[in-house]
Amino acid sequence: IKLNNTFFEKNTAPVITRLSLPGNTQVYGMGKDKNGIIWIGGIDGSVYRFDPSKNGFIKLENGSLLNNGYLNRDGSKLINSSLLLSDGKDIYPLFDISKTATGNIIFKPRQHLWNNHHREEYFYDIYHWEPGKEVKWKDSLPVTKIRICYPFMIDRSGILWSGSVGYGIRKYNSAGNRFKTWVPNPGASVKWIIPVKANDIFLGDFGYGWSRLMKDSIHKDAFGNISGLTEVDNFIITKSGDYWIKSDNKGYFNYKPFSGKLTAHPEINNYKGAGDKQPMLEDSKGHIWFSGLGGKFNRIQTATGNTDSFTINNMAAKPMPPKSICTALYEDKLGVCWIGSPEGFVKVIFSNSRQSSPQIKWFYNNSSNRNSLNYNHVSCFLDDPSAPDKYLWIATKGGGLNRLDKTTGDFFHLTTKDGLPDDVVYGILPDDAGNIWGS
Repeated sequence: IKLNNTFFEKNTAPVITRLSLPGNTQVYGMGKDKNGIIWIGGIDGSVYRFDPSKNGFIKLENGSLLNNGYLNRDGSKLINSSLLLSDGKDIYPLFDISKTATGNIIFKPRQHLWNNHHREEYFYDIYHWEPGKEVKWKDSLPVTKIRICYPFMIDRSGILWSGSVGYGIRKYNSAGNRFKTWVPNPGASVKWIIPVKANDIFLGDFGYGWSRLMKDSIHKDAFGNISGLTEVDNFIITKSGDYWIKSDNKGYFNYKPFSGKLTAHPEINNYKGAGDKQPMLEDSKGHIWFSGLGGKFNRIQTATGNTDSFTINNMAAKPMPPKSICTALYEDKLGVCWIGSPEGFVKVIFSNSRQSSPQIKWFYNNSSNRNSLNYNHVSCFLDDPSAPDKYLWIATKGGGLNRLDKTTGDFFHLTTKDGLPDDVVYGILPDDAGNIWGS
């Protein structure tokens, strides 16, 4: 059925074209993938791609339609009419997953398809499923005698609504079981999360407590196996797998986890600052950046071991307090480094790898310039996902979000007046769709 622009006007008829699957096969179901391609499944298990240019059908070899489903914590299984396409290797939702939530299981019919859903499990092979991950086809869920319920839908708040067998509508909190909680150190808040690899992260509190979460198991005192290392304030894991560690009472160290070798680096300026957790950075040129107090910084070139130092405290009219800390450290797509502080932020450019005195440009709030940074305390930086060469986003602890035009130096502001939930923003991250997420 094709509706033209005047369909809703009086005496306007739609254009109806009758189509049939090859062999006049009865239609079992249909759906549209994320690329706008329409797929139709036959009652005989065949799957066809619709060709709108010819009003024809192209068979997908090894194709099959699967049903979207949900496994509840009570063991009951739900099914609905949202279909997924299997090409023998991957699975593609044939519905808009931004509007209709996916389930956590899929139903693969064992026998002849039926016009509606079967109620008994033995008609299906049922598998755990997570979008983007491979289905373990050899590990089907065990068959139970609990009858399958339908339909179901998950609303935007994560509440699942389902039909039942003679008991009306059921309501489940599907969002409630999507999260697991670990308490590495009871009574202490997690300040820092440092990823190692898949299913392996470090968790640091506001003091010196560090735990390691590996495959759902908490290992406390994460650095207790390194002899002589105490009061670990912060650390960074480099691309090579080395750890650069700041100990508040013993200075900076390089640790090689594979050999267990711990090397002290007294040439890096150390200071006592429990709870500061100042950021470190490995840049694209192989330097590790270390933050000091009052605008002081050290860098070490990992390939040569050479170190240098510089300060961003270069404005006599607006000197930084002696104990001012670095609150954010970021390298953008162009290789420019940005340093945040409670007094504003700076742009740092080294013209070559041997230069020890970089070009430094400050950005801070100027009450006489509405296009300046609107709040000085910076917590995070992020290149704009769509235009990283031109825009830089800055999260602040009081001014919401600021966006810097790198070419003009002007700022655009987003605050609670524009719908932001709070003007204190701790961090921002992009997703693959170009959205920015904040907390």
